[in-house]
Parts: sequence; C-alpha cells; structure tokens
Amino acid sequence: MKKILIINYGNKPLPDVKGGGVESLIQMYISQCKDLDITVISYYDELAYEKSKEYKNVNFIYIKETLKFKVFRIFRWLFNKYTNFYIGNEYIYQCRKKVEFNNFDVIISENGIDFGRYIKKYYNGKLVLHLHNDFLNKHTKNVNKIINSYDEIWALSEFVKHRIIEINKSAKVKVLYNGVDLKLFSNKKNILVQESVKNKYNINSNEKVFIYCGRIVEEKGIKQLILAFNNLCKNVENIKLLVIGSYNTNDSYYKEIKKIANRNVKFTGYIPHEELSNILSIGYCGIAPTVHLKKNYINDEYVGVIEGFNLTVVEYLGMGIPVVISNSGGMPELITDDCGIIVSSIEDDIVKELENALYRVIFERKYNKNNILKRAKMFSKEKYVNTFKRYIGELYD
Repeated sequence: MKKILIINYGNKPLPDVKGGGVESLIQMYISQCKDLDITVISYYDELAYEKSKEYKNVNFIYIKETLKFKVFRIFRWLFNKYTNFYIGNEYIYQCRKKVEFNNFDVIISENGIDFGRYIKKYYNGKLVLHLHNDFLNKHTKNVNKIINSYDEIWALSEFVKHRIIEINKSAKVKVLYNGVDLKLFSNKKNILVQESVKNKYNINSNEKVFIYCGRIVEEKGIKQLILAFNNLCKNVENIKLLVIGSYNTNDSYYKEIKKIANRNVKFTGYIPHEELSNILSIGYCGIAPTVHLKKNYINDEYVGVIEGFNLTVVEYLGMGIPVVISNSGGMPELITDDCGIIVSSIEDDIVKELENALYRVIFERKYNKNNILKRAKMFSKEKYVNTFKRYIGELYD
C-alpha cells in the first residue's frame, strides 16, 4: 500500500469542519481513497482534531499557530524575501519536524507552491504540487526553481497548465479538474423549500431569478453585473437578482454596489454551503462575471486575478440551470454552448455583454436541462477522485 503525505497549506483545518474550497477538495479524496495509506498535515483546530478520530485510513497531524510560530514565520518570510537564500517558511519547517519525509512514497503539496524547494532537500520520493489557482506563472518569483522542484504538477484547468508550460516546456503538468458532490446540488425541486426561499426574499412565483454566488469583491464583477441587471430591468419585467455571499456593511465596495442596486437586487449575506442548494433551486440562471479591471493591466498585459476554475459554476450546472460566465482563465472550459453563454471579461465591454447575455437567456436561448446535467457530471466528485487515484498510480508506471 502506497504511503501518501498530504501537506495542506490552506488556512482552514482538515477534516473540513470549517469549510474552505481547497479543504473540501482534499476531503473528497481522503474520504474515498481507502486503498491508500494517507497522512495529512494541516493547521490545528479543536473541532477538526475531534473529527479526525473518525477516520481509520487517515493519520492527521496538526501544526499549532503559537506565538513562537508566528514570530519565526515573520523572520523566515523576511529572510526569504531579502536574501538570496531560501530556508522555507515556518509551516513547512514544522512539517519536517513532525514527520520524516522519506517514510512516504509520495508527497503532495496542496497549494504550498514554494514547499517543493524546501522538501526536495530532504526527500527522495515523488513530489507533486496540486495547484488550485493561477499563482504559478511568469510573474511568480523564482518560478523556474519552483517548477523544477516537483516531479509533477496537477493543475486545476487546461488554462493553468498552459500558463506553466509557457514558462517551462519540460515541466510535467497534468490537469486535475475540481469536483463537486452533485448529490448536494440536484435539480430535484422541493416546492415547500422553494416557496420558503421566495417568501424570505420577497420573490413572486412568476419572477425569473438570476443568481450570483461568491465573494463580494471588486474583481468578481458584481458591480458590472448589477449595472447590466439595472439596464435589463428597464425593458424586462418580473426578474430578480440574488447576490449570495458574506459582506461587511462598512466595506466601501459593498456600500458602492448597494447604492447602485435597484429594488430587484437582493443581498442574502452568508449562506452555509449545506443550505446553498435550497436557494439555487429557485434559480433561472447562474452568473460568474469575473472582470479584468483596467487598473490591473501593465503594458497591455493583465496581471490581476484570473479564474483558474470556478466550483460555483459546476454547482449551478448541477442544479440544471444555464450559466453566464466571463472569459476569465479556465472558466470557458466548464461549459459548452448548450449550457450557457460566455461574455467578455474586459472591464469596458462586460456590462453591455452581460446585459445582452441575460436578455438572450430569457428570450432567445432554450436550454435542455439534461444537457446541462450531463455537463455537470464532467466535474463530479467521482470523476475527480478517480482521476486523482489514476495519477497516483501513474507516478510509478
């Protein structure tokens, strides 16, 4: 039985008792890969520690953020930044104190991009970077040293894969698309639940509901979406927009979008993930309008936030509703023409294109729910876990 060490660098603990996108993805395969001997390292949390006792095939090791840890983390960060030497960060240093790396056949660094440079000094086995974002690109400091420290890199989309290969053509990069537990996001409707949700947000039975779900931040394009929706409301009746996501009422960006939103835009605040499907069940269309802001261009090159993948888009598809997404990073890989519409991500163009796309979803495009659900299965939990297990096996072929 292969011995696998998973090093999670996310700030949420494992098991995933406090959520977290990366943590939920790790949770999927550690729960399913019972033919592997898995050790997981994550930040300590009391609830996670108690939950970990339920796992028979997984050994959990925790790193506590003590005062000493925080002081040395700052010291190592400054040393790495302002000298020509790399000594790892405090987290990976503590990982090495907890385990002997060479006791494992495979070590997988979950988003700890720099970890490979440190681990490789002390480890002779197979080292993998599982990359959950677009942070490894030509603008990344010491990018070639990072890439060369790994035997393989598993990227979450073809877009991210090609961003790496354009830097280093010899890099061995595979695509491991994220997965969604589609049992939690089903198009089966509970009429009573739907009525309850509609009553809560003052939505009439004949209104079409567009949904945005995600972080309330500038680069996610919520302002542009609201402007497009406001324009649409001038010509189209019986529509609502639900904006799902936590916000701080004192945040300047929230104040700005709240001010421009018309009365048909409803802000739900934070919704627990396990309750999200209840709200999505009233959706007519899901929207992911990530925008490439003008201020984030340098010499005509965009250097801001780019979507490597978007789990929420798959959740929309799992509910059987079409989507409107922007052409940002790996998002266009998630849909086909019979699932939705792709609009520009450019700030100057996105408002008009969003307005046109929403209009077309209502009046021009007729979507077959079965086609949408079929597409969602391309990014299911089962497909994700099976691909993960296959990649583990291929390390030794």
